[in-house]
Amino acid sequence: IFGQIIASGRSLENPVSVAFLGPEQTHSHRAAASVFGAGAEYDSAPSIPEVFASVERGSSDYGVVPIENSTAGTVGETLDMFVETTARIIGETTLSITHHLLAKSPMTAITVVYSHPQVLDQCRVWLAQNLPFAERVEVASTAAAAARAASESGAGALGSKQGAEVHGLAVIRSDIQDFADNTTRFFVLGNSS
Repeated sequence: IFGQIIASGRSLENPVSVAFLGPEQTHSHRAAASVFGAGAEYDSAPSIPEVFASVERGSSDYGVVPIENSTAGTVGETLDMFVETTARIIGETTLSITHHLLAKSPMTAITVVYSHPQVLDQCRVWLAQNLPFAERVEVASTAAAAARAASESGAGALGSKQGAEVHGLAVIRSDIQDFADNTTRFFVLGNSS
């Protein structure tokens, strides 16, 4: 219902702007697009606090931030921001989340795996069983992980198929999250004024 209200209220001359934890092709970007559709302008933010700040200062009309994952739990950084901001929750959406091992190298050559901390946690068991000696390195997003893996020999990333396509990576293994019913809930933010 929320998505329909937003879509019907949009003016073709002045599309809404939506901040999300970016870059493009992250799960937050997908969540934002599922709510606001193709007519919105999307503003990639480098961090969750920057999504809140963009909404609060009026640079973006709305923001989309992850709040809870069915496997890894609450996103503490998002919760912490509600103490520091005037941006408020005006809606929510939930996405089914699948993760894939992306790389240019074969799995046997992967010595380091990049991803967002929540994603590394959501694939913890799979990594322990399949890449027990690979170093795990936290980065800001799954898109940033794919970019790093694309630029390094022996590197892999946990991310989306879209991220693989954008960065010229192969999907080495699909659906590697520890639980098949892995979902993330996202809050839609608006300004309280």
